[in-house]
Amino acid sequence: MDNNINQEVQQKKSKKIIGILFAVLVIIIIALVIGIIRLSQEIKSLKQQIPISTIDVKELDNIEKEINKKYVEKDYVLEDKSILIEVENKSNYGANADIKVELLDNSKNIIDVIDVYISGIKPNGTGYGLATMWEGSYSSYKVTTKLLPTASLKFHTDDISIINSNVSEDSYILEYKNKASEKLDALEIGVLFYDKKNKIIAYSSNIESDIEPNSTSSMKIRMPIDDNYENISYEKAKPVIISAYTYGES
Repeated sequence: MDNNINQEVQQKKSKKIIGILFAVLVIIIIALVIGIIRLSQEIKSLKQQIPISTIDVKELDNIEKEINKKYVEKDYVLEDKSILIEVENKSNYGANADIKVELLDNSKNIIDVIDVYISGIKPNGTGYGLATMWEGSYSSYKVTTKLLPTASLKFHTDDISIINSNVSEDSYILEYKNKASEKLDALEIGVLFYDKKNKIIAYSSNIESDIEPNSTSSMKIRMPIDDNYENISYEKAKPVIISAYTYGES
């Protein structure tokens, strides 16, 4: 009789121990799964932080030399005395333009320096940047341009199409379509304003980010104003896609 009772007690203890061991095993498995998920997320995050395209210093230096031999810079004094910089990148590499505009007085002394940066000019593409004047008191100016290679941009400038445009109060409204199959990290659109003689008299632009793939959207660009703070009078306006890109291998 005592033996039977002892056997039952032992069996209950064994079942209890097995239950505890099973619960511990389940906890360990869950912890391992959570750990694997977190590890994969951390690896993915690290991959996103590492440049997709790694170019050695020597190659990058050679690309920089080439793009600085293959560009054309033009500048235009606008109606409000601001200076519009046009950079045509004639190389097969994407580039950013780092521009310095020095304003000079009658004695050729530097009275002001304006930095202009044009981001994401596609290969064989054209970018625009504006040196804005608060007071057009300079006598002459000097433009110094340097192109820098973009090692990890994928260009989608050709995937942006202007659908419609309209002037509303103090804004130039553009409707555009992103025909790319991926989200764009950055999009810059500018508008060139011309007079009756086809001379550029004003320029304005805007930048947006996170443009959804295969989407249609709109952008509001501030209208340039004249000396009376009214919308500038112009003959025609021409929208231009300055840059459209994602971060990744070009």
